[in-house]
Amino acid sequence: MSQTAPRRVGRPRDPSIEGRVLDEAIRTFGREGWSGFSIEKIAQHSGTGKASIYSRWKTKEALLVAALSDRVAVIEDIDTGSLRQDLVSLGWQAIDLFLGPAGPAARRLPLEQEIAPSLQPFTSEWSRSRVRAARAIVTRGVGRGELSSDASVEFIINTVWGGATNFASTQTPRSRTTAHERGRAYVEQLVDLLLAGVEQR
Repeated sequence: MSQTAPRRVGRPRDPSIEGRVLDEAIRTFGREGWSGFSIEKIAQHSGTGKASIYSRWKTKEALLVAALSDRVAVIEDIDTGSLRQDLVSLGWQAIDLFLGPAGPAARRLPLEQEIAPSLQPFTSEWSRSRVRAARAIVTRGVGRGELSSDASVEFIINTVWGGATNFASTQTPRSRTTAHERGRAYVEQLVDLLLAGVEQR
């Protein structure tokens, strides 16, 4: 009676590898863009073998999309019950993102998607999430009587998101140490200025 050879069990995956690789993918893309993004470079800088990376992501496109999806969150619509606080929350998400580790990568997305079409689905959804959040905020504000029915979603999102993004993007290495603390106050002032202008129309 023949005996069946025991089935070999492969080495379990190291869960820390994915985190290291995704972190390095975001850093490399933020620093060098698509033209400087390669599996070889990610492997070297993350201390990971190329085989381990390819076993998880078959192409550099798949790796970068995975990193962006994990590290650059879509914008959430947070309903606080107050138009002002909703807008502050929207602006704060921009500051938190662009001052954080994924900030340089997020800033590159609008331009890099033109030369890396595989990024377009993620970039489009990321952009749509901002519009959805702003539209929901405006709709609730109108419903509560805090905004007129002809309030412009485009104007509001450009003012809040654009202003917050500009604040984060213009920080120097020295000023970044206190930028998060100052950023919240900046967003509150920006929203107050916006709402004062809307009320005076």
